[in-house]
Amino acid sequence: MCLIIDACVANRFTELPHENAEPIVKWALSVKPSANRHIVYGGKLKRELLRAGEGIRRFLRNVEQSGRLIEVSEALLNPEQIIVEELYDRHEIDGADDPHILALARISGSRLLFTEDNRSKLIDLFRDKRFVDPPGKVYKSKANADLLKNPRKCKPIHAPKKRAG
Repeated sequence: MCLIIDACVANRFTELPHENAEPIVKWALSVKPSANRHIVYGGKLKRELLRAGEGIRRFLRNVEQSGRLIEVSEALLNPEQIIVEELYDRHEIDGADDPHILALARISGSRLLFTEDNRSKLIDLFRDKRFVDPPGKVYKSKANADLLKNPRKCKPIHAPKKRAG
């Protein structure tokens, strides 16, 4: 399972996690050995999360220490973000402000997003096969905890090849 956490829910990861974040904390930090539980981040999303407060930084450190945090490099994300932005133009999508999250999903294979962002078009685009194929699912609250049982793994992520020079 590969999960993306949107910066808009970073404040849910406090000393005593918000009820909507608690299933994710338990899932990510479970002592049960599982190679199939990862949080994925990188680039702009990583910067947003790390600026969002001590609670989310502490959570991400714990996930990293458990070996379940995957960071995608900007060298991989930036070209994919450009592709997503071109798709916005081609499909005349206005008001979408999270191409970095869609790019992260496309590269990592993550098809689960924790967000409560109802103002932007992120939720609709994450579920749209034109942008994320196969389409993703959105975890909004603890009522969606069953989504954490999804067996879809992260794709292997490789650094871009360096050009011979």
